[in-house]
Amino acid sequence: MGFPRFAAKARTAPSFRLRNKANPGETQSIRFTDPTHLRLPKLGHVEVFCPTRRVRRMIDLGRFHVYSVTITLRGGRWICSLNGVAAQFHHERRHPKDRHVTPVGIDRGITSLAVVADAQVNSSPCSRG
Repeated sequence: MGFPRFAAKARTAPSFRLRNKANPGETQSIRFTDPTHLRLPKLGHVEVFCPTRRVRRMIDLGRFHVYSVTITLRGGRWICSLNGVAAQFHHERRHPKDRHVTPVGIDRGITSLAVVADAQVNSSPCSRG
């Protein structure tokens, strides 16, 4: 293991965090102005290169509240990551807990590709093509 290395400014990734001080329902300081731009306080409009449709939908429906955005320098590019809280799905929209009636175990082997067995110890080998 060796002697412990202490943290230094030169070895850590430069990053900072901007907080969203607005309450839910008010005009947010961190918000999407259009599908490709995110508005950050003190920085203005920042272009986004990934799909934002799901997050924008959740914010518009009131299901997601942005707490803060962390901006980190990785590989010569500044990366934004949104931090917040999302509301839970209605109990009818969640996946049912008893969706799979009988659990199945899979064992990968050398002679056969996989052996599948259920609770009644019925096994069937899946051989290679």
